[in-house]
Amino acid sequence: MEVLAAAPSRALHDMVLDRYGPYLVVFDADIDTVLVFTENGAWVGEAASPDAIADLIDAYENDVDQ
Repeated sequence: MEVLAAAPSRALHDMVLDRYGPYLVVFDADIDTVLVFTENGAWVGEAASPDAIADLIDAYENDVDQ
């Protein structure tokens, strides 16, 4: 297989990626919420603020366990 061109991607200059254990969070200057994914790429949800990330992850873990 030959790669002809790189896939277009959004510039990361206005975004910050961070880890919370096995979770990845995306802080984007263009939106007010914080996007949260598992390290495998599964959607966890949107936290209303950085202070709400732990609550969102706790709710996700409790929902997955059931």
